[in-house]
Amino acid sequence: MGTAIVTGIFTLIAGLGGVWLTQRHVAREAHRGRVEARRDEQRQVVSELLIAGRDKVGRYEVLLPAFSKFSTADMNEYIETDTGRELRRINTEMNRALVQASLLVGDSAIAVAIADVRVLDLQFPDKAVGPALSKEGGDGVLEGLRHNYKLAGALNRLELAAAPLLRAPLEVPAPWHQRTRAWLGRHLRRRRTQDTDTTQNGGTPDATR
Repeated sequence: MGTAIVTGIFTLIAGLGGVWLTQRHVAREAHRGRVEARRDEQRQVVSELLIAGRDKVGRYEVLLPAFSKFSTADMNEYIETDTGRELRRINTEMNRALVQASLLVGDSAIAVAIADVRVLDLQFPDKAVGPALSKEGGDGVLEGLRHNYKLAGALNRLELAAAPLLRAPLEVPAPWHQRTRAWLGRHLRRRRTQDTDTTQNGGTPDATR
């Protein structure tokens, strides 16, 4: 009878342990889902930032030399053209992506790269467009293009920083619970074997075991 009690206790423990482990598994899977959803958000916003940033760099590479020949009237007229409105849309999109990326991405390496892009983008009117508009000859254009290339380089560094980290696999949970369940199973099987041997030999199972 003692053995039956002990076996029952272990069975109860195994059953309760199974429920608890199942709940732990559900909680862990829910956490994994939230982590992956957050990582998807980060991938999306960083991708949007890279696309908008490179679109901006490519357009200004062509526009900065042209701006050096613009008068104030030419610039005012350009702003109202389809090309000018599209340029404003790209700048707005990049600003939006920069804000979202700054808020969503917490990884230090990616955050530093985003901050570098943000600083260069904020400086763009003064260090890229301004020189191209205000200085005669090619010096202003070269100064503006140099800043444009710096922005391109910062975008490249952002991509390099983000790619391996955002594609990294989720951390695998420690398998200690699996070892616990396996130990309980082995212990119960060993206990049953000992009780069977004792009974077959005409002995009485030891209730204290």
